[in-house]
Amino acid sequence: LNEMNVKIRALRYGESGCGKTEMIRTWPLNLEAGEWLYIFDFDGGLNTIRNPVTGELPTGFYGGTFRDREQRVGPDKRKLQRKGQAFPDALEMLNSLIIGEGAELVDKENELLQPKPTIVVLDTLTGLHDAAMNLALTLDPKTGLGGAPAMHHWGAQMRYVEEFVRLCESVDWHMDVTAHVKAWQDELLGTSRGAVMATGKATPGLIPTWFDEVYYHVTRQTSDGISYVLRVQNDGYFTAKSRLKLHEDINITLPQQVLRGKQPIDGYGWSGIFKLLEDTYHD
Repeated sequence: LNEMNVKIRALRYGESGCGKTEMIRTWPLNLEAGEWLYIFDFDGGLNTIRNPVTGELPTGFYGGTFRDREQRVGPDKRKLQRKGQAFPDALEMLNSLIIGEGAELVDKENELLQPKPTIVVLDTLTGLHDAAMNLALTLDPKTGLGGAPAMHHWGAQMRYVEEFVRLCESVDWHMDVTAHVKAWQDELLGTSRGAVMATGKATPGLIPTWFDEVYYHVTRQTSDGISYVLRVQNDGYFTAKSRLKLHEDINITLPQQVLRGKQPIDGYGWSGIFKLLEDTYHD
């Protein structure tokens, strides 16, 4: 894709367990050229990619978990409150990546690493929303009835999230963002509908406009077991689009041999999408 001068700006969303985080491991890296990937983990999904025995990430993969912990506050220490530190920490790391200091932070001993990552992943956008709200509540703890966030908190949260995504998009690297899905039943049409899970009335419909690629993850039961599929075109029920001109659903199921590291990842997930594009446009 670098030869084609294409930079991915993708949003992938779906239910839990549909392969969103697993697909991150299929990003191809030229390790000899110093390419590397950084994951902002807002949901605790980084363990999905780690080796279950050693706890190590795949070679060339780095990441940090940014989640707020609950702490007891108040004079009697009975009230639980989440301290909004995850969002500022993530923003600080993002700025370090942008100015080219990320390689020293993630792996000081690897002199081959390029100053900036080749791919940046946000996993998940839904978790980023939570971190942004925790920050808004920390900066202004005056809440509404029953401790619910007030209107100004929602506005601040939406602004924080969009600024973080836009800042990430401003750099010349690939960007892969995951999110959970919010599904509901359309009573008028009697069909299921779905959108990106995010708080705020305008946000779910606005988020897809921030990206060039929007894919919806689905699982299907087949005679060979469960298959994991990317929907790349809008079907009228779930939002999807592709400016890379992908037209057909893509099977992203990873064989067990690949998951166990006994077979190359080439041809699966993102690697398979890149190969499809090269075969299509280099003919």
